[in-house]
Amino acid sequence: MRNLLILILFLSAGALYGQTNFTINGSVKNTPGIKGLLKDGDTIKLSLSTLGKTFSGVVKDNTFSISGNIVEPAVAMLQFKSSGAKILVDNSTYTAEITNAKVGDGLYTYNANITTDSQFHNTWFSFVGSTKKLYRQKSVLVNELDSAVNHEAKQKLKNEINKVDSLINVSYKNLALNNPDNPASAYLMSAAPDFSYAGYIDSYRKLSFKVKNNFFGKELYQKLNLIKDLKATNTAAGTDKKNSLFPVTNVIDTAGSNKALDLDFFKESKFTLIEFWASWCAPCRLINIDLRAKEKEYLQKGLRIVGFSLDNQVNPWKSAIVADKVKWANYSDLKATNSPLAVFLNLTQIPANVVIDNKGVIIARDVYGADLDNLLK
Repeated sequence: MRNLLILILFLSAGALYGQTNFTINGSVKNTPGIKGLLKDGDTIKLSLSTLGKTFSGVVKDNTFSISGNIVEPAVAMLQFKSSGAKILVDNSTYTAEITNAKVGDGLYTYNANITTDSQFHNTWFSFVGSTKKLYRQKSVLVNELDSAVNHEAKQKLKNEINKVDSLINVSYKNLALNNPDNPASAYLMSAAPDFSYAGYIDSYRKLSFKVKNNFFGKELYQKLNLIKDLKATNTAAGTDKKNSLFPVTNVIDTAGSNKALDLDFFKESKFTLIEFWASWCAPCRLINIDLRAKEKEYLQKGLRIVGFSLDNQVNPWKSAIVADKVKWANYSDLKATNSPLAVFLNLTQIPANVVIDNKGVIIARDVYGADLDNLLK
């Protein structure tokens, strides 16, 4: 019996999920007469960074198909013409409709609409949509708070913001309760604004054995344990570059002026939080709303916020800053995920952040909500 238990505990992801076979059937709809269109012979890639795999398909007659097999459900990026779409891949068939849309005077970008019967993908997509609605409510309240002039009005708005925050936090905690057998629950949970060991270990325990033992369940458990003693240890991890000097990084600001993120730059504040984001990253745009609500409080505690965009084009980056009403300094090297800074920090996903002290030393990374508050105590 003991040997049987050991065997069960050490089942591989492949044994738990079997072979995961997927197919993506896609179409391309172009606006005639514009440059840089997807055309026959162009390659569309599906990148699964956590598995170190890439699959591809070639456009022919404005259609393409990508299929393959992987050891377990995974998050992928469908990449095309400097744009992309997230797909949560499992044993399912997906339809991807890629269309180009106007984003400015003479400027177009591609968007993708994904439809599927995959509960893995659809649970994630539905959850993101519902939380976006709450964040839009919060954004309106934060805008009103920015312009409020008397104490009573400000306090009322802060109370309303706290109510919305509570609804957002509860939605994350209910993931495992409502979808214990869905790996999307484990994937989404660590993005909760109030993510902490005490707050989410019970939610983790509600996940099924199968989900706990896939990549996302294991990653969630690892993150929970990493932040368990955050206040005392500041999240030590072998590859997180903690206690490393932040590398001198040459960037441009939104006006096109050159800037160096170096020791002199970090001396300007007790702490600097660099938030990595991009105009195309929906979760990052939600983080901007959270940071706007806390920016003044953080400044009082000696922490300034700085944005670092992983866009590769100026206009989408600048448009997103205006749309999100971001007031803190924003920089980029416009090299997207090929940015030397992203490579140095081994960024595999965004949103992400690092906190640097006034000696230019990275003291923490990927700290949000309560974890960031605790760091500043």
